[in-house]
Amino acid sequence: MNAELTELLAACPACDEEVVTWAHQGRPLPLRVTTHLSTKLPPDAMITSVRAVVLRRNELVVVRDPHGHHVLPGGRREPPDEPPEQALRREILEETGLRIGPAEPIGFLCFQHLAPHPENYAYPHPRFAQAVFAARTGDVEPSPRERGEFELDVFFRAADAMDELKLSQRDRALLKEAVRAFPG
Repeated sequence: MNAELTELLAACPACDEEVVTWAHQGRPLPLRVTTHLSTKLPPDAMITSVRAVVLRRNELVVVRDPHGHHVLPGGRREPPDEPPEQALRREILEETGLRIGPAEPIGFLCFQHLAPHPENYAYPHPRFAQAVFAARTGDVEPSPRERGEFELDVFFRAADAMDELKLSQRDRALLKEAVRAFPG
């Protein structure tokens, strides 16, 4: 494993952990996912995608997808060497229709493969990361630009009214960190 990532993981203990299963070429891909709060990001080569908690005054952007609600719109770097903040701006615009202002790193998700290196797998193995930022928008209304893909709806919600959405522990921790990074 990359020495810089090992050092960062030691300095930023996980605030949550879960095992998830993704699919790769129709086969299960088990991964351990840990959430780390940090203003320092993993090495660039380890970051495959970017996400953000997007705030507007005391509200935040909420995305509804087929699995429920989340507060971390974002996606893959395209191409893989696309600068993270550039990828973030493009992905947020594609998914929500919103333009963001300055973005500050607030953490990262570390994914560890629990199975051998899959055949034809183009991403880092055994670990890769998603960088997570906090950003502000001044836009009035979000609207998903890629309807029919994964995002079903996008809306603003008061940051203190999140209990009704049943957010994950991960989303709650990152939301709290975003509000601390960009208060009121």
